[in-house]
Amino acid sequence: ALPEGARLVLLGDPHQLTSVEEGAVLASLTGSPDPEAVGPETAGMAHTLCGWELPALPTPAPPLAENLIALRRTYRFRQDSGIQALAQALRAGDTPRLQFVLAQPWPDVTISPWRTEAELTALFGRHALPAFKPLGRLSPDAALAAIDRLRILCPMRHGPGGVAHANALLEAMLRTTSDPWFPGRLILVLANDPELDLANGDVGITLAAPGRGLRVWFAGPRSVPPAALGAGESAYA
Repeated sequence: ALPEGARLVLLGDPHQLTSVEEGAVLASLTGSPDPEAVGPETAGMAHTLCGWELPALPTPAPPLAENLIALRRTYRFRQDSGIQALAQALRAGDTPRLQFVLAQPWPDVTISPWRTEAELTALFGRHALPAFKPLGRLSPDAALAAIDRLRILCPMRHGPGGVAHANALLEAMLRTTSDPWFPGRLILVLANDPELDLANGDVGITLAAPGRGLRVWFAGPRSVPPAALGAGESAYA
């Protein structure tokens, strides 16, 4: 339903993980075997006009080949950072390169191996607990800003190093009573709730409101009582 002469720009990430590869719509639409390459005509023009050597798709190229542009510069972290080197090795599936990267001293990457539950608990005690514990005493604005700077990322959903176990372990370390709701509990919304204006993926934090008991605060900021929330789970990891 676009008017004549309109330009449609589709922006997406072709480097999808296996768990979400069925959501790689952009790669499916373009039919490109190489998301980093451009069409032969575009590559030739770039070489002629600018002297650039861009990776080109083979001929015959997919129908949308000349409409593809790869954005290669990352703004999340410095190009010479350890995180960048790790990301490149992981994306390429280059195990020797990954092992080499992990062996280097980086200011933004620290490797702390663990093998037992006690070692994992000790790691959380050193690195995660000091960051999450003060959240329950902050104002809603400060708490919501703080949780945007804290992330525990797990490589899997289940198992000893998985999201579910990490959340349960941290919650046990933070909770001081048997009540599942306590100041500082992070909650991830798992289903859209139009009545509360909440969407799947929203993250909130539980705080004590004077005279109103516990409330879960979301960006806005706005708050809802814990009992009003539908499907959700703890969201430390």
